[in-house]
Amino acid sequence: ISPWGVVRSLFSGPKMVIGISELTVRKADVRLIEDENGEFSLVRAFESREPQPEEPSAPGPDIRIDEIVIDQAHVHLAMSAVPRLDADLSALTGSFASTASSTDVDIAGVDIASEGIDGLSPTGHLTGRLGIPVEEDGKQQLDAVYRGTLGEIPVVATAKMDGDEVLAIADIGNTKAAAVRAIMPGQLNLQGDVRAHAEVRGTLPNLHASLEADIGEGEIELEADARIPQGDSDAFALLVHILLWLPPTVIGGLYLLLNPTRTSPEAQ
Repeated sequence: ISPWGVVRSLFSGPKMVIGISELTVRKADVRLIEDENGEFSLVRAFESREPQPEEPSAPGPDIRIDEIVIDQAHVHLAMSAVPRLDADLSALTGSFASTASSTDVDIAGVDIASEGIDGLSPTGHLTGRLGIPVEEDGKQQLDAVYRGTLGEIPVVATAKMDGDEVLAIADIGNTKAAAVRAIMPGQLNLQGDVRAHAEVRGTLPNLHASLEADIGEGEIELEADARIPQGDSDAFALLVHILLWLPPTVIGGLYLLLNPTRTSPEAQ
């Protein structure tokens, strides 16, 4: 524990300041559950168990962890607009800060092996920074890079967000047709290998997507515009959707192109 953090806590009045200079965890089982107020269980863990007088304007505790090292961790994550995720993390290094103005997470690096995401479980390496402002009109900050696989599909994805400005790029490396068919068994009759480059950019809530894909000896180019519903533009939610759902969206687009006469609800 940072001695200076303790001193600051003693003289900060009703506001608690928790400072940890270094946190090393050999093994952990973590549940990060967002409540109806948008707060995570990690922050609630530091709240006092004693009844407190009602002070609507009283700020919550400041939490700062300068250096985090986690050897192994199993993480269960659940938050608004993001599917539940169970992942095994290893060799994680980074930092964390939660203040009255923002929550900031810096991941210098972490190896991920997840499970149970509809055959697209990511296995790879992630680096990134995430800043979530407390005020609704604050600027969200995101900068992340993922290198690895989703199922058997090799992916390199980058995501950047500065306020309402969004840029996401995903490159799907040479992928065997069998790996693609496994995502949609019996529905996608691809015979050639697949490579793809996809980009999503724009100013929220309006985004523009483009796709260039090679299928065997053929080529496909697609462009589309999308509008993100209000409340679904959380930076972390966008990151998870980009990393997990962009490849199956690409595959779904290829499916519709290769099966234009199919009009079942599943195809739609």
